[in-house]
Amino acid sequence: MPCRIEDPILGALELSVKLGPEAQFGPAKVGASLYKNFSSGQTGGSADFTLGLVGAKLDNKTPQGGNLGGTTEGNQFVVNAFGFEKNFTTREPAAFKPSSSLGRFGLQLGIGFEVSFNPDKFNAISRANNACRAQGGT
Repeated sequence: MPCRIEDPILGALELSVKLGPEAQFGPAKVGASLYKNFSSGQTGGSADFTLGLVGAKLDNKTPQGGNLGGTTEGNQFVVNAFGFEKNFTTREPAAFKPSSSLGRFGLQLGIGFEVSFNPDKFNAISRANNACRAQGGT
């Protein structure tokens, strides 16, 4: 079966629905919410505080097939600064993940939606497209 080229920008967009108070303006974001990412299927709860290029996030993901009221994978405490991200829960080494945006605006008091760009997914699709082109795919 021949491979197909996929648009990496559209493929990297993710849509999430959120429940809880959250505010974003320019380089600042603060809030807490329950979320469901329709693109990845991931659910959980998170609290986030970001100011400019420095921030912290507490994320409590629900395991695949689980529900928000059931067991979770445990809290993940992540700090980011100047494009670098460090997960203190998993003790993974710090990695360069410049996914934070300086141009944000939003207010959520109850239920809201978020469209985000996943750079890891963009890179994976781009690599797959390059391999497909090398095989003569369209």
